[in-house]
Amino acid sequence: MQQTWLLPFTMPDGFEFFGAWHFSGNSKNLLLSQEHGTIILLDNDLFREIKEKELSNDLKFKLIQRAFGGMENSRKVSSASERISPKFFIIDLTTACVLRCVYCFRHLDNHTKSISRETLSDICDFIIDYCNKIGKKRIDVQPWGGEPLLAFEHAKFIQDRLSEANLDAAVSIQTCGVLLTEALVQEAKRRRIKLGVSIDGVPELHDFHRPLRSGGGSFEKMRAGLKVLHQNGYLNNHTTITVISKQSLPFIEQIVQFFADDLGLHQFKCNVIKKNPQMQQAGLELSVKEVHEYVNRMMDALILLHRQGSKTIEVNISTKILNLLHRKCGNICTSRGCMGGRKMIAFDQDGLVFSCDTTDLKEEAFGSIYDGRSLMEMLETAVENHPFFMVKDSMPCRTCPWHFYCRGGCTSAVRYLHGAYTGGIDEMECAYNKAAYPRIVELLLNDPAMLQSLVQDELDFLNESETSES
Repeated sequence: MQQTWLLPFTMPDGFEFFGAWHFSGNSKNLLLSQEHGTIILLDNDLFREIKEKELSNDLKFKLIQRAFGGMENSRKVSSASERISPKFFIIDLTTACVLRCVYCFRHLDNHTKSISRETLSDICDFIIDYCNKIGKKRIDVQPWGGEPLLAFEHAKFIQDRLSEANLDAAVSIQTCGVLLTEALVQEAKRRRIKLGVSIDGVPELHDFHRPLRSGGGSFEKMRAGLKVLHQNGYLNNHTTITVISKQSLPFIEQIVQFFADDLGLHQFKCNVIKKNPQMQQAGLELSVKEVHEYVNRMMDALILLHRQGSKTIEVNISTKILNLLHRKCGNICTSRGCMGGRKMIAFDQDGLVFSCDTTDLKEEAFGSIYDGRSLMEMLETAVENHPFFMVKDSMPCRTCPWHFYCRGGCTSAVRYLHGAYTGGIDEMECAYNKAAYPRIVELLLNDPAMLQSLVQDELDFLNESETSES
């Protein structure tokens, strides 16, 4: 696959071509707008019109639609998905946990604390007030910890309180799986509470990453809980999160096969550890070179799995495919860079308001539910003044094809790595994107059916024509 930058130009009739990244292969040409994240797929004849600066009116119209060109007063591509409008709320219920994960940054041994019912009720009222003022009826809520199932009654209280206020609140809980019982899972199912399980790969790796508080591995207890989930109809309705550390790297292929064949998962999500000085164990993060290796091996393993007939997908790879091809904004962290504060809000046990649950530093809160300000008032001030919302930038970002989707990566990762939000960019996310997106483009040019498979056939539009839009 060849990659070049097409220079801007203006035609005599006033049509302006804004410039684009060009990827070519297999008699196909992909143009990518670095500024807008739009794409267009062209055959050689259509691409030749651009190269020779002799564009038909039809092609000009298509390029204007996709933000590759414009005439005077031509429309702009919408960025409505990036407006300040939180719909995902994370509430810290407890620091109590049954595990002592080696990468945990919460220092749970120091003290155990759970949120008071009074503060929890006040947080719910704060969310309800926000939703009523902007007319939002459907939101997502994630209780977290620690182990949130240790505070399951609080999670039920949240759902009931929001439901009483006529809000459609989709509640999801990410659990270690050890506490999943028949009774709990059946109640969660009755309430339509989504349950996700953290699984760090093959048993030996999982037990190393996620030991029980009492000592020993947690894999078998987790697997028993997973079995209960599957027996109660959660097979297609739960997610998993897998942490990828330096210890995981030798097992990437085994993890993929194990999840698909042994655990029967339909989807899983692998998050690469990012350096955090508060982690229990140091040195677990991958180097930039290892991130590249991980992404390519994960892509290879997934492609092999799907060629064998499997439909199991890895969520982060699927998300990036949809970012590129649908211009989706489906992931708060990796579709438009960090959307913390704009799409997600986190509350601690004292009612402090954060942009992200992984910040976990009280001095980084941009307000409290007890300040007397509404959430939108708080956010409008924070976006202008709080360093969390500063634009992350580096010289390479300005010429990177993938900057629209990355935008400097995880803001909290920058804060932890450099001690300040002004420390630069999240190099781990940068490395991930520089490995993943070219592989996705190669598949689009050479094997689009595989892209369909890697997102479980969501990309039906790829069959429609040679010219496609993100």
